[in-house]
Amino acid sequence: MRGFLSTLIPRTVRYLCLLALGAVFQSVPALSAETPKRIILLEGLRPDLPSAVETVKAVKNRLKERASGKVEVFTDFLDLGRFRGPEAEARLVQYLTAKFAEARPDVIVSISRGATYFLAQHRNEIAPNVPTAYCCTPMAPIDDVVIPRDMPGIRIDYDWVATFKLAASLQPDATKLVFVSGNSVLGRAWQNDAALQLKLFLQDYDVQYLTGGRDEILKQVTRLTRDSIVLLMPIFGGNFGAPSEAADDFAQISAAPAYSPVSTLYGGGIVGGNIASYAEQGATVADLALDILSGKNPADLPRGIKLPAGLRVDARQLERWRLNERSLPPGTKVEFRRPTLWQAYRGIVILVLAAIFVQASIIALLLVQRRKRRVVERLLKESEDRMAFGAAAGNIGFWRLDTSSGSMWATDHCRSMFGIAPDVALSWDLFRNAVQADDRAILDEIFRSPETEFKRSKEFRIVTPDGELRWYMCRYRVEQRGGQARPHIAGIFVDATKRKNAELEADAQRKELTHMMRVAALGELSGGIAHELSQPLAAILANAQAAQALLAKKTRDEGLISEILADIVQEDFRAGQVVHRLRRLLKRGEQQSVPTNLNDLITSTLALLHSELVDRKIKVEIALEEALPSVSGDPIQLQQVLLNLMMNSMEAMANTPAQKCLLSVVTRMAKDGCIEVRITDRGPGIASNEVARLFQPFFTTKGHGLGLGLSICSTIIQSHSGLLNLSNAPGGGAIAVVRLPVRVELAQAS
Repeated sequence: MRGFLSTLIPRTVRYLCLLALGAVFQSVPALSAETPKRIILLEGLRPDLPSAVETVKAVKNRLKERASGKVEVFTDFLDLGRFRGPEAEARLVQYLTAKFAEARPDVIVSISRGATYFLAQHRNEIAPNVPTAYCCTPMAPIDDVVIPRDMPGIRIDYDWVATFKLAASLQPDATKLVFVSGNSVLGRAWQNDAALQLKLFLQDYDVQYLTGGRDEILKQVTRLTRDSIVLLMPIFGGNFGAPSEAADDFAQISAAPAYSPVSTLYGGGIVGGNIASYAEQGATVADLALDILSGKNPADLPRGIKLPAGLRVDARQLERWRLNERSLPPGTKVEFRRPTLWQAYRGIVILVLAAIFVQASIIALLLVQRRKRRVVERLLKESEDRMAFGAAAGNIGFWRLDTSSGSMWATDHCRSMFGIAPDVALSWDLFRNAVQADDRAILDEIFRSPETEFKRSKEFRIVTPDGELRWYMCRYRVEQRGGQARPHIAGIFVDATKRKNAELEADAQRKELTHMMRVAALGELSGGIAHELSQPLAAILANAQAAQALLAKKTRDEGLISEILADIVQEDFRAGQVVHRLRRLLKRGEQQSVPTNLNDLITSTLALLHSELVDRKIKVEIALEEALPSVSGDPIQLQQVLLNLMMNSMEAMANTPAQKCLLSVVTRMAKDGCIEVRITDRGPGIASNEVARLFQPFFTTKGHGLGLGLSICSTIIQSHSGLLNLSNAPGGGAIAVVRLPVRVELAQAS
């Protein structure tokens, strides 16, 4: 008891200090919006018992797997087997009441019979209105403690029949059956329950009941004969100590094998039994705790859950009593096996064999190396000559830089690439100064690079002594050798001028082709565009003639003249807008990326196509989502894509009856943060054998087409990090879907 007090008092003082600190910081705002849930585990056993450790670990693992929010788990080991009696129980209630006063738990889970009965009696004192649950609790026949209806949990029923049958299978020649229970009322209750379960088997054995004091039982178990089967109960009594310790002592000195279904006794000296898994019970009670945290009523949860047990035996005890493992019933789990020589020393054996193998391999390699070295020395010179010839043929220069001393080596061809004479002392600055000033930072990256593998640098430009502009590419790697403060850098310079010029030429041709396609599209719309211009020009002419007529009269209506002039200005603006759209599409220039509103772009494109749509008797349905964010891109190229897709839809409906001709244009914000533009027509749709070839250059379904429109449109959308897709619409016709990412606004620093 003094040990308990010496442990309790310091813990209480520490806890009160924590409460004081908590009061000081009570006003500090929470650092997290989510308050963690607290689960308290009251374990009635000692923290060093395997059953206690296994149960607590299983609870924590299941909570970690299934908990949707943050859950904090705290464990109190009550050690009720050592500290019993009203006074110890009162001190424990006082301690837990003070502990939970400020740090109020959300759920309390009791583990073991003693902890469950303690919590059932005192839960309203230590934590009022806090939901509780229990597990690992065997129900004794004489228990007078009632588990509350709103306290769900898992109970254990000891299966003495299955345990006895296990013992009988291992000891078929046994003639005596010995019950060891001690002299306590509870121990005898367990004994009576076991005898009641085994009443059908008792007549075949000479039955003994050992119910005296500790010393008396110890003497009796040492006198047992080998043909005895010993069944151990949880032994309670004034001078026995903790039940598990007392039972382990008896099993260790017993002259006959001992068995028990009590899991707290397993692993300490008994052979085995039909024992429940504490891991399964811990996981199940964790599920009950999570159900309570989710808001379920504890009174509605299962009360007195029974989990199936299994036959488990200790391999060490089988060896001790020389019991035949083959006699075990099917499905029996054998644990605590002693490792074999190979299992115990496998690592050492492997290391010895590996050392022998490595030593033999080294000797063999040295012999082979000595023979090959002469061949390698002879081939080295030839290889160097071939490498120099190949590098010169491929316009590649090799170099190596010692960053500590600044010395540098380079091949003759590398010197010639930079216009450095063969007799000039090399330095990195000679190469760096030959590079154009705007690109010198690229070479400076080499000194800061930690790469140990060959890395491709960006291309840079140099101007040779004869004034020619060349493009070079650099590959290099860092060679960090042991003990060196600064590394060596080795690399190559590759002449990429031809490739770069080809890329620039191809890009220019692509831009020219894109411009030609815009011009061709506008050429097809020339009639409609002329009509769009003729309307405002005719209106301007009519208004001007009317104004002249009014001015010729002696009495002038100035208000009417003002209205006529306002109409002229409006029609002039309308004509100017048409010309502005045409100029923007016909304009050449570099691709630019600016904030672009797709709804405005669609409206402008439909305005260009207005006359063509009227002539073709095509009805237009527009559904543009309001407040649509901008995209980053080139508005001219994006309008070219919209114009091409709409014209394709119009041409697809060339043979569609006029009353069915419909062009639908929809914009919306997709769930993935992209903007979608959907252009749908009522044409014949896309043939199944044409779908895979739609974006191939020079593939067309038109009699007069070049087959480049969709290919260019796809390239433009991809250059804007978007996606273009064509498919058949569900109600007939085809649908073109353009997906573009939303423009990202960088927040300005305040």
